[in-house]
Amino acid sequence: MKKMICLLFSAALLFTLCIVVFADTPLLNPDKSDNENGMPYWYPLDTDGFEDFHGEDLPYVVDDADIMTDAEEAQLSAKIESIVRKYGIGYVAFTDDDLHGLSPEYYSSDFLHFNGYGTGDEYGAVTFFLCFDPGDRCWRTTAINSCEDYFTEEIMYEIDETVDSAIRSGDYYDAFMLHANYVEDLFEEIATTENWTPEDHDFKYTYEDEDDYDPYYENYGYRNGRSKEGPSAVTVVGAGLIVGLIGGGIRVASLRKKMKINPPRTANNYLIHDSYFVRDRRCDYLYTTLTRHEKPREPSSSGGGGGSHGGSSFSSGHSSGGSFSSGGRSF
Repeated sequence: MKKMICLLFSAALLFTLCIVVFADTPLLNPDKSDNENGMPYWYPLDTDGFEDFHGEDLPYVVDDADIMTDAEEAQLSAKIESIVRKYGIGYVAFTDDDLHGLSPEYYSSDFLHFNGYGTGDEYGAVTFFLCFDPGDRCWRTTAINSCEDYFTEEIMYEIDETVDSAIRSGDYYDAFMLHANYVEDLFEEIATTENWTPEDHDFKYTYEDEDDYDPYYENYGYRNGRSKEGPSAVTVVGAGLIVGLIGGGIRVASLRKKMKINPPRTANNYLIHDSYFVRDRRCDYLYTTLTRHEKPREPSSSGGGGGSHGGSSFSSGHSSGGSFSSGGRSF
């Protein structure tokens, strides 16, 4: 009887271990060394036979570039988890410093596909990918399968404008929070609008009004209780100039009243007659050659504008794992 109990206990233990091993994902593996084929640790060895699947216990933040603190990762993970649970979407923040020879669009879409982030029957998901590859520092918002319909070129551009200031300032955690707030607002809009389409989206930022507002503080500052501290530099400088001019004018007027000058009645009294003669009005320059060339005109560019930040890119296609759409900028 004791032997039977031991055998049953051993079988149960082995079964439990098998379940743990089977449920494990490369993203939860602390050993993140590249695969034997040179691709990242999460890349499948056989991509030809890959089929979409629903991953379990997937992390909401994968900071392989190690740009955030543990506390920032925990806060961002909690934020994304609340969005995923509320709206039932696949969403992850992802960073890396090596593209392994792929484009950022393909790399980020493969990350979603191959790790099972897609939800529902159509396996839709979205990621905000921050890339620190020395040859291509950039960011990408990448959506796969059913989520492609939501993240159009116009919405991608608006996202770029929302996160641009934070990323270029090195506030990467803030940029991820900005992105999460945008995704949350977007899916809240989708969930509360009957038969929603991208045309129903009320764009705060378009190609035509790119100088109208500061998305960094409007989106992130409001939601997190932050605001611009004190007046802007322009306001301070302008006020200083006005005060300085007024004060200087008063001082000059006061000094002028104290001046006692009796100028001569005619300007000729200042001249010493016959003291200066201009004999030759011609100037010769030795060893100087003057040539003139017409300045060539620079060709004009086309496409959506990005102001001083650089234009946004947008692409769609098929990666090793399936279809995707992606938009972002370099920095």
